[in-house]
This record gives sequence, structure tokens and C-alpha cells, in this order.
Amino acid sequence: MLIISRGILNYMKNKGYVMGLLMGITSIAGILLTNIIIPQWPDSKGLMLLTVAFFLLFFMWAGFWEFQQHGKLKQSILSGTYCAIIGLTLMMIGYFVIDNVFLDIVKQQPDKIWGLAHSNLGTMRAYVNDGLIRGTFFILPLGAIMGTFMGWLGAMLALFLKRIKGFKSTRFYWTVTKRWVTMMVVVTLAASFVYGGIQQVLRQSVNDPQIQAARDMAVDLGNGADMATVIPPNTVDITKSLAAHVSIYNDQGKLVASSAVLDGVAPEVPSGVLDYTRQNGEDRVTWQPKTGVRQALVVERISGPKQTGFVAVGRSMSEQEKRIDDLGKKMLLGWLLSLMVTLATSVVLGIADQL
Repeated sequence: MLIISRGILNYMKNKGYVMGLLMGITSIAGILLTNIIIPQWPDSKGLMLLTVAFFLLFFMWAGFWEFQQHGKLKQSILSGTYCAIIGLTLMMIGYFVIDNVFLDIVKQQPDKIWGLAHSNLGTMRAYVNDGLIRGTFFILPLGAIMGTFMGWLGAMLALFLKRIKGFKSTRFYWTVTKRWVTMMVVVTLAASFVYGGIQQVLRQSVNDPQIQAARDMAVDLGNGADMATVIPPNTVDITKSLAAHVSIYNDQGKLVASSAVLDGVAPEVPSGVLDYTRQNGEDRVTWQPKTGVRQALVVERISGPKQTGFVAVGRSMSEQEKRIDDLGKKMLLGWLLSLMVTLATSVVLGIADQL
């Protein structure tokens, strides 16, 4: 038994196993990100191309690493094959587990809804699992072929580098790693600042119409204006409409009039919002009276000579949140692409340093 165990361990020293495990773990993390955490991506073709390039890079690196360590071409080529089979198998297992465990999220994806509607299967679970089984029989053989080819390509690159007079692999790895990490730190910081700045502009701009309306209404009501002239004549269902709505509270915080409707009744803002407004004159909050219903709310203090209280003006944040969500997805996709581009650039520059 000990001899068999040692044999298996020696066999698994091939770098393809290590790279396959790394690829599988990374793929599962990517599945969670793109199917569960951020299930709606604006550019599925771009993500697919990026994923394929990611896999090919893993296959090639497995062959490159194996040849650098042992210098055997056949073993290096098989390293790419092993990487492909192990990594893609783990990926398909990840898809099967994640899609079935988080089916309530997965079944909301437009491509899944369209696919089920155009299939002969009765349930979303059956449609998802049928697609995974069919995909496995296609992806694994194709992946093994591509892994074998990329393993050979990686071995050829390693052989080319070894033939360079004075080439030092340790220095090469250190130079590539240092250069790549430096590039990625710069890219990540730049992307974070850009995203943060644009996100704040988009979020804050949704308040602008409410600020003007709330301040004007507070002045008019404080000077004795009739509520009927301030409150819009039509009610606004805040679960569906993008229109602005107005609510008026007396000085004790009791709702007096409102054009907003939620599940058939006028929703009331939390008392803490009114307390803050009483002390500061104005409050701008993201109000969520119900799951999935988010409002950009501006509350203004009414403190005129003829009337006191509060006026709240709000409107749906759904459109702005879609734009922010799309921005985040595109920034993330761009960051992942830059991860690969900077790595390739670092490798090319590392080779050039020793030529």
C-alpha cells in the first residue's frame, strides 16, 4: 500500500496536476462571481473570450513549468493535458453544485429563461443539468486537445529560453513576478479610483431633482401654501414607477399627506430620519421601505412663519443602480483583461531582458 501511495504521489508531481487544481479553484470562484454574486454581465461574449484565454494560459504555463523543472518534452506536453482535464472537470463539478444549490438565482438569468422556453424540458433544474451533462462531453475532449497543444507550446517556449546563452530561470521568474505585481497594483488602484469617482457622481446626481423640489416646497409650505398645491394629484406606486413622490409630515412626525403608495398604503419614513432633519435642516438618504424597493429620498425641514413640519421628496433609484451595476461589471471585466495583458507583457519583457 505504501509503495502504491508513493507511486501516486510521484506521478502527481507533474506540474499539470498543480496547475489543474489552481485552474479549477479559480474557475469555481469565477462561477460564483459571474453567476451568483454578479449574475448579469453586459458582455457575455467578452467574458467568454477572456475565460478561454485564461484557460489556454494555464495549459501553456503547465507545460512551460514542467519543462523548466525536468526538461522532458513528452512529460511537459502531458502536463498541459493533465491541467486541462483536472481543471475543466473541477469547473464542471463547480457549475453542477453551484447551479443546483443557487437555482433560485440562476433561473432568473435571461439566457436560462430563454433556453428553457425553447426546450422540451419541464423545469429549470432539468434544463440546467441537461446542459451541464451535454457540455461536459463536449468540453472535456476539446479541452484535452487544447491542453496538449498548449503544453507543447509552453515546452517550446521553455526550450527556447534555455537555449539563450546566459539565461537564468530564477532571475526570469523573479523579474516577471515583480514587474507584474507592480503593474497590477497601479492598474488596480487606478481602476478603483475611477470606479469610485464615477459611482459617487452617479449616486449623488440622483438626488438633484429632489433637493430642488424639497427646498422649494419647504419654503412654500412654511409661508402658508396649501398642501393641495404641493402634493401631486396622481399617486405614485413606488414599486413600479420612476416618478417623484411627495410626503408631508407635521412637526410631531405624523404623516399628513402623501402621493406615494406601497402595497396600497402610504409608506412612512423612519422616525430617525425626521429627527436628524429636525437638527440639521435636511437629510439625504437611501430609503428601502421594502426589499427591492430603493428610493433616493431628500427630507427638508419646514420652518416658516405659518407652518412647521417636514417635506420628503423621493424617486426610484433603479435606473441609476443599473448604470452603476453595469459600470462595475465593465470595470471588473476590464481589470481581469488587464490581469492577462500585464502578465503577457511582463513575460515578454522578462525574455527581452535576457536576450
